[in-house]
Amino acid sequence: MLGESSCHPNNIPQQLTQARNAKTGGLEDDFNLTSDQYSIIVLVFFISYLVCEVPANMILTRVRPSVFLPGLGLIWGTFAALMGATNTWRQLAGIRFLLGVAEAGFAPGCAFFLSSWYRKYELATRFALLYTSVPIAGAVSGLLAGVITDHMEGVAGLAGWRWLFVSKAFTVFEHEN
Repeated sequence: MLGESSCHPNNIPQQLTQARNAKTGGLEDDFNLTSDQYSIIVLVFFISYLVCEVPANMILTRVRPSVFLPGLGLIWGTFAALMGATNTWRQLAGIRFLLGVAEAGFAPGCAFFLSSWYRKYELATRFALLYTSVPIAGAVSGLLAGVITDHMEGVAGLAGWRWLFVSKAFTVFEHEN
């Protein structure tokens, strides 16, 4: 959760953590998930992410990063919020597939953006900070997810796991403004 909307070199660990946090937060019980269904929900994100990464890079070379990255952020945040509105595991899998499409160009776009702002000798420090943010975010996200699922359970009639997705959307939209 924390740091997911910042420029990550690789968002895969965060996507695994997010799915696990939602599962333990009540998603599994609400959807009566089997292990196969849960695996599909996790897998479809990675399929779309991998398939769309190259086309997203091709688009990035034709669109200004100042338009491309915030646009991806808005789409990403919208899909994140929509995951909290799903009612079946198939709907959740479909939205996660779309989320993978939206996120595919973000990490390469951030790397491209950083490389256009900093000199070669400055990039190593910036990329080190970028790569370090992933495990730090992963360490904190489980704690934050527990607080959200426990304290937001039943607020506005929503399950705590749904608030995990809605709160992620808020962090993405917050960084866009």
